[in-house]
Amino acid sequence: MKKKIVLISFVILTLSLLSAGCRPVNTDRSVSKTALYYDTIVTVELFGQDTASLEAIADDCMRLCDHYQKLFDPDIKTSDIARINASETATVTVDHDTAVMLSQALHYSEVSDGKFDITIAPVSSLYDWHTEPPVIPSDSDLAAACSLVDHGN
Repeated sequence: MKKKIVLISFVILTLSLLSAGCRPVNTDRSVSKTALYYDTIVTVELFGQDTASLEAIADDCMRLCDHYQKLFDPDIKTSDIARINASETATVTVDHDTAVMLSQALHYSEVSDGKFDITIAPVSSLYDWHTEPPVIPSDSDLAAACSLVDHGN
C-alpha cells in the first residue's frame, strides 16, 4: 500500500512538473528594430512583458551593429579596416574589438586552410550587386585579383 502511494505521488508530481513547463511564457509584447548594416537588412525582434526593457535591449543591439560597422566597414574611410587597407605596410592602431575580430578571422583562415580567407577583398571588390545588371568580373580580372588573396601574407 505504501509503495502504491509513493508511486501515485511520484506520477502526480511528475505530471505537475511537466504541465508547468508546457505553459506559454507571457510574451504578449514585442519590440522590433530594423536597420541597414553591413549591406544587409538587420532585424532584431524581442518578446517579453516589459516594453521599456525590450526597447532598451533592441536599441543596444542596434548600437552594437553601428559600432561594429564603424570599425569594420571598408567603405567607411575612418573605419579600422579602411585605415588598414589604405596603410599598405604601415602599422595601424586599431580598436580592441577590431584586433579581436582580426585575430579570430586569422584563426579561421588557418584552420580552414584558407577556405575562409580574410584577404578576399581584392576579389569581392570586383563585384557590384547594386547595379542593374550586376557587375560580374571577367575571368582575367578574377585571376589577377585571386593572386593577391593569401591569408598567410
